[in-house]
Amino acid sequence: MYQAAAAESGLSITGEFSGGCADSGFTAAVGAPTICAVGPVGGKAHSPEEYLEVASLVPRAQAMARAILRLDHAGL
Repeated sequence: MYQAAAAESGLSITGEFSGGCADSGFTAAVGAPTICAVGPVGGKAHSPEEYLEVASLVPRAQAMARAILRLDHAGL
């Protein structure tokens, strides 16, 4: 559902397993479909060189809004 919503915003989303620590690990650990890291694109997290790609803000926000609307229309 999120992939389709993201595609409407011009984004190509693929699944990826990665290390790290987030609350999404709890739902993923029990096998529930889990989405994490849907915010803006950036890099060098938690360092003095951390950055954000401003151009990614609007498409990422649009994708999330569209996904929420899809959930609502599906009655979820």
